[in-house]
Amino acid sequence: MKIYTSYFGNAKALAKNNIMIVSIACWQPRFLSIPYVMGNVAPTPWMVKKASHQQYLDAYQQILSKVNPFEFINSLEHISGGRDVALCCYEKPGDFCHRHLLAEYLTKNTGVEVTEFETTPPAPKKPEKIEPPSLFDDL
Repeated sequence: MKIYTSYFGNAKALAKNNIMIVSIACWQPRFLSIPYVMGNVAPTPWMVKKASHQQYLDAYQQILSKVNPFEFINSLEHISGGRDVALCCYEKPGDFCHRHLLAEYLTKNTGVEVTEFETTPPAPKKPEKIEPPSLFDDL
C-alpha cells in the first residue's frame, strides 16, 4: 500500500489511478461521497477559521501527539484492503495544509514515505542547445 496526500479536487485522477480517498478534513465535501473519514487527524474548526499560523501549528502538534503513527497506518491498510490511499482535504498542493504536516509526521516516525499525489509526471529535461563554434570567434 502506498500512502499519498492530495486534495478533493483531484478525486477523478485518484479514482482513475485506483487510489482510495480518505478524508482528513474537518468538513466533508458535498460533491463527493467519501466512505472513510479519519477525523482524529483533522484540524478543528477553530484552527481553520481563527487561529494564527503559529497557533495552528501548535494545535496541530497537539493533535499529532495523540496519534500512534503505526496504528494510523495499520488502520489505513485495514480500511483500504491494502489498496493505495490518498489522505485528502481541500487545499491545493502548494498551499499550507495540515496534510503536509501529517505526511511529515508519518514519514519521520515510521519510515513510510508519504508523498503528494502528482497528476502529471514531471516533464523530462530538454538537452541544452550546444552552439557550434563560429568561424569568426578568433577575430
